[in-house]
Amino acid sequence: MNGKDIRKNLCDLHFNLFCLGQIFFEFSNILFAVVLTISVYRVTQSGYSISTLMFIKYLPVILLGPIAGVFVDRYKKYKLMTLCLAIFIVILILIHLTINLFEIYIFLFIYMVMFTLYKPARYVCVPVIVQNKKLLIAANSILMCAEEATGIFGSLIVSVYESKNTSSTLFSMLPIVSMCIALPITYMALKKKENDLYKNRNNSEISDDTSKQKIDFGKSIKELVIGWKYFKQNKALFPLAIIVSITWLGIGSFTSIHLIYIVKYLKIHDYYYGYVASILSIGSILGYILCPILVDKLNINKYKIWALGFLIAAFSIVMAIYTNGFYYFVFVLLLFSISTGCANTVEESLEQELPIEEHRGKVISFISTIGTIGFLVGTVGAPFLTDYINIRYILIISAASCFVVSALIRKNYLKRVSDKLFIKN
Repeated sequence: MNGKDIRKNLCDLHFNLFCLGQIFFEFSNILFAVVLTISVYRVTQSGYSISTLMFIKYLPVILLGPIAGVFVDRYKKYKLMTLCLAIFIVILILIHLTINLFEIYIFLFIYMVMFTLYKPARYVCVPVIVQNKKLLIAANSILMCAEEATGIFGSLIVSVYESKNTSSTLFSMLPIVSMCIALPITYMALKKKENDLYKNRNNSEISDDTSKQKIDFGKSIKELVIGWKYFKQNKALFPLAIIVSITWLGIGSFTSIHLIYIVKYLKIHDYYYGYVASILSIGSILGYILCPILVDKLNINKYKIWALGFLIAAFSIVMAIYTNGFYYFVFVLLLFSISTGCANTVEESLEQELPIEEHRGKVISFISTIGTIGFLVGTVGAPFLTDYINIRYILIISAASCFVVSALIRKNYLKRVSDKLFIKN
């Protein structure tokens, strides 16, 4: 498929609105996340506090991730996402009104409970809007670029604001305002498209009104078990989940220590953390743009790109071990984020492409849950260990994880891609 066909198919009002809604959501989310991380570290000055924050943040994904997929498959995605966005707004307002760290942790936990439902719904919506599987990599590239560009903007705003060390009610309200804008845009982007899709397919399994349908937990558990059997027996999906878990172990352990690394080892002020987040986002955008060019224009096997991306990421982390200056660290971050951005574009497209529609939400939730376990181990363990061991040992673990991922991709995908049963089963 050439570039003109891709542009023609992706210049769709609903897809553009969906991207716009995700931009406002991501802007709110990045402001909330970066400010919260900096604030907690300033109060405690300990890697343990960052570990606690990460544990609270990702525990709901592990506990509730699988069952979230059942609801994503059963109910209309646009209603689930708008419900989540509405609850996000309430939680952000409550956090805005409190200064108690314990209360913030509680609100963060509730926020992530809803995010556990929001995330798989967001992924499933892409193939709902873009129904041509050949366009999924390009569509995900555009969407991920938009989200990362928003992340850059949000991170820079935080860094500039924090560097001035001023208090502004207007700034603290930005996440709430942005989330309020995201809600109606997301609703408009998905409602007609999803209704038309399921109307044409006459899909009686999708509830038209989530408020009138009672939640049958027995049926939900049964659907969960059926989905798990499909997922476990699939030759392509279960290895994908293991790969994602190890991937996020490495990425999580590397990215979670950036704040500690620049403060303790590079001797730079903590507000540079926002700049670091921006650099990672810039590199990720370049990776997202590069991936469809390599796959669609140069016809390079996407599994090779996937494996090579994590191999380069591993080498970049090894380079970080010998980093002494901030600018060299910036180069390492760019190399790391470009390679992982390219690889993650392939991985995200596979999550949407490989499962059948009946189980897509559950499969994405399973993969997300298993991946989050690895990410949680990395993001909780790495900052915690910085209080006891040299940070360079943590970087070695991160690099080793990326090497293992690259090897697993070669073993489980590159050598079996010609097997038709590998994709169909």
